[in-house]
Amino acid sequence: MLKKETLDYLSKQRESKFSFEGVNKLELTTELLENIGDKNNEIRDGLIYPCLAHLLYDKHFDEATLTTFLYSLFSEKHLFFDIDNKIGNSVLTRSFSSLQIVILLHVHKRDKIFKEDTIRELFKIYLDYFKKEKHLEGYNKEVGWLHSIAHSADVFDQFFTLEYFKQEEIKLMLEAILLKLHNRDYYFSHDEDERMVVGITKAIKRNLLSKEYLIDWVERFSTYEKNGDYPEMYFITNNIKNFLRSLYFAILEEEKHNYLTDIILESLKENVGLR
Repeated sequence: MLKKETLDYLSKQRESKFSFEGVNKLELTTELLENIGDKNNEIRDGLIYPCLAHLLYDKHFDEATLTTFLYSLFSEKHLFFDIDNKIGNSVLTRSFSSLQIVILLHVHKRDKIFKEDTIRELFKIYLDYFKKEKHLEGYNKEVGWLHSIAHSADVFDQFFTLEYFKQEEIKLMLEAILLKLHNRDYYFSHDEDERMVVGITKAIKRNLLSKEYLIDWVERFSTYEKNGDYPEMYFITNNIKNFLRSLYFAILEEEKHNYLTDIILESLKENVGLR
């Protein structure tokens, strides 16, 4: 838990454009990382997130230090913290670690600071995390935004546009997203579909994937067992329906992708139940 004087300092930084004067930045960053999943929404989302993001983004640290932070974010202390959800709202630590991973991937694109082998190693780890993440709740009145899937979408958005990530890596992400949206346990109702589509649209526009693959990928969204109980069937049907709708409108004005919007519309009408 952060001390009151630290919280006061963070509030002043937010008001003064994050200059971070008169403080040991390494110690502060380490302390914020340790409290990244604070259950108080105003502290976590309003203070820790923006201050930590600026500390990591605004060129306060050298490559070695940022690499250390990056590996920490991918560790059991952060991204895999209580992955079995034995501690209440432990997803906050995992989810808000994803947001800082987004920041460091932004830094990498700007400054090319991490080795390609490092990025590839951590990419595989992130796919493993995404597969294992079972706490899918987007918002909770008690603690505010949890949003593990929306924040994962932001991470994928960064990975989708890495210049040395080609067909293989893009397909691995698309397949992981397909599998996650086929869950029957939770209805994504906090714009997770739209957040996912942001990165997917960029991936499609890189023109690295064949028409055949994209058509097959879209069609497989609707290949799920249609018989089942409420609310499980409601969850999976509407998760897929909302996602395909979002993807449809995201690429609708791209003439070269008319073939894909046609397939999406057909899947919605014939297989998912567009009304």
